[in-house]
Amino acid sequence: VWAVEVAPVCRDDLVRLPRPLSSPQGRVGPLALVSRIGHSIHLLDPTTGGAAEITNDVYWRQPFTPLATKHHLSTFIVLDSDLDQSPWQQPQEAPLPGGKIGANAKGGNAKG
Repeated sequence: VWAVEVAPVCRDDLVRLPRPLSSPQGRVGPLALVSRIGHSIHLLDPTTGGAAEITNDVYWRQPFTPLATKHHLSTFIVLDSDLDQSPWQQPQEAPLPGGKIGANAKGGNAKG
């Protein structure tokens, strides 16, 4: 008989990291997307593009659960993108919800 405890996070989940795992000096902020699950959890910061890997030992010392799963996501299509002159050169985007293509919908502005 085997007893196994599995981390309750999946690929594409949005997670809020505990304070010790996210720091200003780290590569990932307090909100991150799970990009891959394996022997460790791979995270991606959606605002900076930074990546981090959380080992199983670190995860079980500071566990975290998802804020949103991929079922909560919406599809968007980027209609226009302008390069911002910030130090990180992040684009200025005009997204349109995927279900609104061809409809009389207004796109929004999102800073990438």
